[in-house]
Amino acid sequence: MEPWPRMRRSEREMSREEIEAFVKENKVGRLATINAQGYPYVIPLNYVYDEGRFIFHCAPEGEKLDSIVANPRVCFEIDSFMKIVPGEKPCSYTVQYRSVVAFGKAFVVDGLEKRMLLERFVEGIIGKRPQDFSEEELQGVAVILMEVEWMTGKQNRV
Repeated sequence: MEPWPRMRRSEREMSREEIEAFVKENKVGRLATINAQGYPYVIPLNYVYDEGRFIFHCAPEGEKLDSIVANPRVCFEIDSFMKIVPGEKPCSYTVQYRSVVAFGKAFVVDGLEKRMLLERFVEGIIGKRPQDFSEEELQGVAVILMEVEWMTGKQNRV
């Protein structure tokens, strides 16, 4: 049995290859956590995807980190809106889009792993390997690693 329900509109389901390509070509998504009050908390983030893992960085304190430490289960969403496709009636309009939703667990990393993942993150965002980070720079940032347990994609290419 699969861990997540089957997609209702299976004709729009993206293949594993399409999902991987879409995730790699984008740079911004939205991370959803559950905050200390039990409410969903969603925040846009730059990311780098690396073999079944998302790498994020942020300030070394705040609600996002507090939420992840309290409950590492997270969801990450990436989408691209292409265009509205008119229909004969208002309710028959549709939208061309692609979206991916990933479920997994996120952790704050430290030490050598933090340095290595931050280098990978910067390289993925700006396209070149960064110079070495000072200890002060490393202390001024948190690095989050999300290990993907399940990822699904949906598209409408009308």
